[in-house]
Amino acid sequence: MIRVHIASPMYCAICLKFTVAVIAVSFVKFHDAVYPAV
Repeated sequence: MIRVHIASPMYCAICLKFTVAVIAVSFVKFHDAVYPAV
C-alpha cells in the first residue's frame, strides 16, 4: 500500500483528501450527536 502511494503521488493526494473528508464528516456527526442543541 505504501509502495503504491510512493509510486503514484496523485493517488496519494486523493487518498489523503478522502481520508480527511471522512474524518471531518465523522467529527461533525459526532459533535451533533453529543451537542444536539448547538
